[in-house]
Amino acid sequence: MSPFRSGLTPLFVCCTAGTTVYGAFDPIEKIADICERHKIWLHVDAAWGGGLLLSKEHRYKLAGIERANSVTWNPHKLMGALLQCSACLLRQDGLLFQCNQMSADYLFMQDKPYDVSFDTGDKAIQCGRHNDVFKLWLMWKSKVS
Repeated sequence: MSPFRSGLTPLFVCCTAGTTVYGAFDPIEKIADICERHKIWLHVDAAWGGGLLLSKEHRYKLAGIERANSVTWNPHKLMGALLQCSACLLRQDGLLFQCNQMSADYLFMQDKPYDVSFDTGDKAIQCGRHNDVFKLWLMWKSKVS
């Protein structure tokens, strides 16, 4: 039975942009139409296939990804970036910060001798882990003109 017929609304829909085994892509554009019509959060798991956005020949497989509320992308899976290199991108500015903000004074002191807005601890799921995107940026700078 359709959840809509029983009066329920799904919390979110997850599209896959490149399955691990077959590399299959969901029709993101069509699914985004449904999600927008019913005001449902659209997440695109582009962990494997997100790198195709950088390919003029293959980016069409991700048509509609710009309409997603959130996207996950792992450049280490298809692009050869060093492990671990992952990103969780959200359309709504500040949402990840609101969800992961910790009120631990001993972790995020504001009286540092530098601009604390650059600290990643309270803006990322990993807190104290390395900033994964730096590896991708270095790779990009060395290979792309």
